Amino acid sequence: MHTIQFISPDPLDHVCRALDAIRKMGFELASLHAEGAAQGGFRICIALDAHDQLTVGTLLERVSSYIGVHDLAYEADCADGSRGTNSSAPDARHKV
Repeated sequence: MHTIQFISPDPLDHVCRALDAIRKMGFELASLHAEGAAQGGFRICIALDAHDQLTVGTLLERVSSYIGVHDLAYEADCADGSRGTNSSAPDARHKV
C-alpha cells in the first residue's frame, strides 16, 4: 500500500487529476480522504495499491507539477506491515 498526501487550494481540480493519473497508470484506489488544512486549502490523502515503486515515483512527479500543490509527502507499507520510506517535499514545484 502506498500513500501520498498533499495540500491543495483547489481540491476539486487536483483530486480529479490525481485520480485520473492513478487510473491511467493502472493503480487500484484503496482510500481517499480530504480535510481542511490549518494553513488554508485542503489536505488530500490518497492510498493506493501499486506493484512498482518506479511508477509511484512517476505519479509523485505528476502530482507535484499541479500548480498550487505543496507539502507533498509519500509513505509505503512494506509486505510485513511495517512502514517503508517516508519522503517529504516541503514544497512541490509551485508555491501557493
